[in-house]
Amino acid sequence: MARPFQEVKIFGIQDRRMTGPGKNPWIVRWSITGRQRSKSFRTKTEADRYRSYLQHAKTIGEPFDEETGEPVSWQPLASETPIHHWARR
Repeated sequence: MARPFQEVKIFGIQDRRMTGPGKNPWIVRWSITGRQRSKSFRTKTEADRYRSYLQHAKTIGEPFDEETGEPVSWQPLASETPIHHWARR
């Protein structure tokens, strides 16, 4: 069975330093099959690193999880998942 096509778009890093006193002013934005995702970071370097990891996963064709928005390989193994996290899912 063929894997369903995922349209992954990775956008730039948004600078929100001037909008107010935020702890995490650098925001990485991306979308998976039309659903917008974002994650904020304390420094621009952290945001740029995360964005490049997403870009690399997209380039090598890795599938992305619809729920978390991150590549499937980034998820912990079932043996490493705490029982309360497993139960909440």
